[in-house]
Amino acid sequence: MVIDQTVFNQVATTLARHFDSMYYVDIETGNYCEFTPACILEKMSIPKQGDDFFAYSCENAHKVVHPDDLDRVLNFHDKKTIMQNLEKNGSYMLS
Repeated sequence: MVIDQTVFNQVATTLARHFDSMYYVDIETGNYCEFTPACILEKMSIPKQGDDFFAYSCENAHKVVHPDDLDRVLNFHDKKTIMQNLEKNGSYMLS
């Protein structure tokens, strides 16, 4: 199934009403796809997909997270912490 850009943007916009971003991550390889409205991505120059989710998320956190929150975000967003949350709660979310 091929999804065109218009449909993708509509899905991302709908999701963004509740979330800033959603990621599909292959935990073994680090490959990921980010679901975020295109207008947000263009302003921040963040890729929609890549091959190392954890490196990109760390790099992007430095661009968009307030300095007072950066340590909390980086500590919560590492692979080990994410895996622990997934095993314990079945989901991972940071507000």
